[in-house]
Amino acid sequence: MSDSFFDILGVGRRYHLAAEDLEMRFHERSRQVHPDRHVRADAGTRVKTALAASQLNQAYRTLRDPVQRAEYLLRLEGVEIADERGGRQVAPGFLLEVMELREQLAEAKAEGDLVRVKALGAEVAARRAATMVEAEAAFSSYEAGDRGALEAAADALIAERYFRRFLDEVAVIDEGHDPATAGRP
Repeated sequence: MSDSFFDILGVGRRYHLAAEDLEMRFHERSRQVHPDRHVRADAGTRVKTALAASQLNQAYRTLRDPVQRAEYLLRLEGVEIADERGGRQVAPGFLLEVMELREQLAEAKAEGDLVRVKALGAEVAARRAATMVEAEAAFSSYEAGDRGALEAAADALIAERYFRRFLDEVAVIDEGHDPATAGRP
């Protein structure tokens, strides 16, 4: 079995990681496996170091982002975070709330009510932030030994996905109304 991204970067297998430490370890390891350092090596060594550099870059990109790090850690722990398309049940009440928010957004968009679009965006951004606080708390419990907290983390991350998609849609609407970007292809 290949090393996990945590192993590749030499950090503990946990959610709470210091960004500075992660960056420092990335740069240390980058210097070791950078292809330029192995230019005179045999072909096999060059291929291995290029692969190691690629894996290191992928590990760093994944672990430096809190959402990607959380999702990756859950996968390692065998907790699936796929939403309704992947079999994990999403609370019907939550889905109803999201549908209602989307209907409100569609109405505001159809009416050209950018103020309402922005207000909905602000509301959902606050909910997304609160969801990430819930995920962080669940990972704190997990790191303290409560493996059951991973389910709460997974549920929070699924909610975060819905909120992120909503905010992406708000950004597209907002951009379409921005005089600086109007008319751009």
